[in-house]
Amino acid sequence: MTEKLKGPAQRFRADPSDRITFEALEERLFLDADWDELIALYEVRLTADDLRSDAAAARKLRFRMGQILEERCVDLDAAAAVYEEIARLDPSFRPALAQLRRIHSTKGAWELALQVAEVEERTEMAPFERAAFCVEMGDLWKEKLEEPEKARALYQSALEADPGSAGAKLGLSDVHEALGDYTEAAALRRDASESLQGTQRADALTSLALLYLGPLDDSNRAEELLRRALSEDTRCDAALEALCTLAVARENWELAGDLFERRYFLASTTERRAAIAGEAGELQLSRLRNPQGARLWFERMQELLPGEPEVYLRLASIESLAGHEERERGYLERAASLAGDALPSNARARLAALLGDDPMAAVPQLQEAVRQSPGDRTLRAALADALEGSEQYHELVAVLDELRKQLPEGDPSELPLVLRIAEVQTRRLENATAALPYYERAFELDPTTAHAAKFLEAAYREDHAWEKLRVHLASVAECGPESMRVDARASLGEVLFERFDAPADARSAFEAALDMEPSHARALQGLERVAAATGDEDSILEAFGREASVTTDRARLAFLVWELVRIHEANDR
Repeated sequence: MTEKLKGPAQRFRADPSDRITFEALEERLFLDADWDELIALYEVRLTADDLRSDAAAARKLRFRMGQILEERCVDLDAAAAVYEEIARLDPSFRPALAQLRRIHSTKGAWELALQVAEVEERTEMAPFERAAFCVEMGDLWKEKLEEPEKARALYQSALEADPGSAGAKLGLSDVHEALGDYTEAAALRRDASESLQGTQRADALTSLALLYLGPLDDSNRAEELLRRALSEDTRCDAALEALCTLAVARENWELAGDLFERRYFLASTTERRAAIAGEAGELQLSRLRNPQGARLWFERMQELLPGEPEVYLRLASIESLAGHEERERGYLERAASLAGDALPSNARARLAALLGDDPMAAVPQLQEAVRQSPGDRTLRAALADALEGSEQYHELVAVLDELRKQLPEGDPSELPLVLRIAEVQTRRLENATAALPYYERAFELDPTTAHAAKFLEAAYREDHAWEKLRVHLASVAECGPESMRVDARASLGEVLFERFDAPADARSAFEAALDMEPSHARALQGLERVAAATGDEDSILEAFGREASVTTDRARLAFLVWELVRIHEANDR
C-alpha cells in the first residue's frame, strides 16, 4: 500500500461502515494489483454493522473476495473456504456453489465436486443454466470418472432443459463414440456444429471429421469437413493436423509440406512449434529420404530448443543417412552431454560404434547403454569388444560371463563365449586356475574342442589331479577330437599304469591305441613296460614282436631282434 493510501485506510479501519472510503480504497488497490491489501480491506468491511444486517450485500462482497483469491491470488484453498462460508450462510446462492465445484474439479477432488453439485442441483436455474450445469457434470462423469452411462443421463437432461444445447450434443456424441455407435455420434456432432460459430464450430467439424477418418472410413468426407472447419477458423490446429495426416497418408507431399508450414507458424508455443518441426523433419527423413529437407526442419528445432538432446539425435540421424560419420558423431556427443543418463541406449551404442578407433572412449558409453538395457545382448557384446580393445581384461571377463548367464539352456553360442573367457584368462591375465572351469565347461559342451582338451590334460597333470586326468583322457579317447583319440588312449594307459597301478587296464588302453594305429610308439612301449613289470615272458615276446613288425628304426629293430633271440635262447626255444 502506498503512503497516500495509508491515511484513508486508517480512517476506514476505524469506521468499516464508511462506504465512500471503502469504494475509493477498493478501486485504488485493484488498479495497483495489491491483492493482499485488497483482501484485508474486504475482511475489515465485512465487520461493518451495516453489512451484518444486509445479508445480500455481505454475500456479494464475500463472493467478490473469493473471486480475487481464486483468480488474482491463485489461492484455491482460501477461495474455497470463502465459497464454503457463503454456501453455509445461503445454500441457494448458486454462483458460489459453481465456483466451489470447479475448484474441487481443478484439484481432482471428484467426490467433493459431486457433493457440491448435489446442493447446486437443488438451486433455482434458468433452463439454459440447468443445461450448462448438466453438461459440466456430464463432462466430469465422462472424462474424469469414466462412467459413460451416468454422463449420458446428464447430457439427456441437458437436452430436455435446452433442446438446442450444443455442449450436450457433443458430450452425448462422445459417449456414443466410446460405446461404438459411430453413426449416432456423427449425427449428434453434425447437429451440434449447425448451432455453433467460429472456433467452436471449427472444433465440432474437426471432431466429426476424425470420425470419418477413423471408424466411419470416408476420407473424402473427412477432407470436406476439415476444409469447412478451416473456413470457420483458419488457425484451427486440430483441423490442420488432421488434414496434414490425411495428405501424408495419400502421399500428397506438396500439400503436406504447405500444411506443416502453416501449422509451424500458427503454433502458439515454442514446444508446439518444435514438435511440428520434428514431425515434418521425420517425414522428410523416413518417408521421402530427403536429408536436406529434414535438416532444415531439425535446424528449426535446434533454434527453438538448443538444449534439448532429442534435437541432436535427429540431426545425427540425418548425418547417418548421408554417410557423414564425423558429423553424426559430433551430434551424438552433444546429445550425450545434454542428456546424461537419459540418453537412449541405442544412441549410446551408435556413438560407441563411431568411437571404434578409440575403444577407451567407447567403453563408458556402452556401459551406460548396458545399464539402461541390461537384457540387450548386442550391447553387451559391443561392450566386450570395446573392453578388449582397451585392454580392460578383468572387466571383459565379467561382461562375457554376464553374456553367458543370459543365454537359454542349450544355446550354441555358449561355447565360443566360454572359450573366449578361458583364453582371456590364460593369455591376457595369465591365470590358468581361473581359466580351468571355463575350459571344463567348453569340453562338456563339445568334447571335440581340441584346445580345451589339450589345456585340461596339461592342467590336470600340473596339478597332479590324477583322477580327473584319468576321466578326462577316457572321455577324449571315446569322443574327443579324432586326431587326439589315439594319443589319449596311450596317455590313459600310462596314467593307469604309473598312477593307479592297474596294469591290466593299462594294457587294454595301449591295445586300444594300437588297434587304431599299430605303429604308435608310446602304446607299443607301454605294452612292453606292462609286460616287463609283470615278468610274463610270453607277454614280453608278444610286445617286442609287435613293435619289431612295425618299426622303421633300424637300430631299434636290431635291439628288438637281439632281445627276442636272447629270450628264446634263454628258454631253449
